[in-house]
Amino acid sequence: MPRRAKPLRFPVPRGAARFFLALNLAVAVVLGGWFGAQPSSRQREVRRLVETTFERDKRVTALDVAWDLWQLYYADSATGHIASGDKTLV
Repeated sequence: MPRRAKPLRFPVPRGAARFFLALNLAVAVVLGGWFGAQPSSRQREVRRLVETTFERDKRVTALDVAWDLWQLYYADSATGHIASGDKTLV
């Protein structure tokens, strides 16, 4: 009868495991609160971006989603400033 392989265990101090669990919960609460405070149109956009992360055969990471959200809503390029020297609206 074959022996069962022992699962690999990485020794992690109990305090470090609790810290990472608390950190993950804090990030989830902050992101959930941010999402809930957004208007419904932005919630749909964010939901669509996040759904692409979980689609099959896509190579999108959580960092890509965070970067896209930053570029869409919080970067200076997304605020609607007209570039200096741009005379197209004149």
